[in-house]
Amino acid sequence: MSVRGAQMVRTHLNRERIAQAALDFIDEHGSVSLSMRKLGTYLGVEAMAIYRHVEGREALLDCVLQRLMSGVVDGLDEALGQSWQGYLQDIAHRIRDVAIRHPKAFPLVVTQHPAAPWIRPPIRDLDLIEHLLRTLREYGLPDDMVVDVYQSFSSFLMGHLLLEAMHAGADPTAPATAIREEEAPAPAPFGRINLDTHPTVQELSGLLQRNTSEEQFEIGLEAMIDRIEANLRS
Repeated sequence: MSVRGAQMVRTHLNRERIAQAALDFIDEHGSVSLSMRKLGTYLGVEAMAIYRHVEGREALLDCVLQRLMSGVVDGLDEALGQSWQGYLQDIAHRIRDVAIRHPKAFPLVVTQHPAAPWIRPPIRDLDLIEHLLRTLREYGLPDDMVVDVYQSFSSFLMGHLLLEAMHAGADPTAPATAIREEEAPAPAPFGRINLDTHPTVQELSGLLQRNTSEEQFEIGLEAMIDRIEANLRS
């Protein structure tokens, strides 16, 4: 890249461009290969230039997730939205579309968010969790059922889509390694999200911390077997 070209890149560098470049890099090479230094090279800038716009690994990961999941809850189908069942079907298909379009980036969705590492199962996108919990409440479900539905739904959906993403080339170690900073430390610690912007997550935090994995596994297994038996009888 020419000096003039590099100057233009630096001039127009912002969080949105960095997030899109990081997502493009992951789509090509996988998240395990991404570091702040490599992203800088990909953009034609030094790694420290990126730190002027994102505070470090966690902030960059949030930017990528926002770009990846943008639009998932926009323009939901009104007909399907007449019931909570239809709402979940709509959301599930939209998230699956994301996994199909970006299989190498999709495993990042199931990393823990530093502002709420206690959420079970772990999903990085707090905006999505807030939308799911708030909407299920609006359908009239009691809080314990809201969390049960969220946990069962997200466990099934993310588990299925992770397998689908891995079949399409995603690295199964991606959630653990995510984005590396290598030798370029962030100049300031990542500012954690204030959960005041996610009031439903905050209000239901006690229920969201429950580990119901074994119960959900048994319920899901029985439901699948019942469905197979019904198909065999039909």
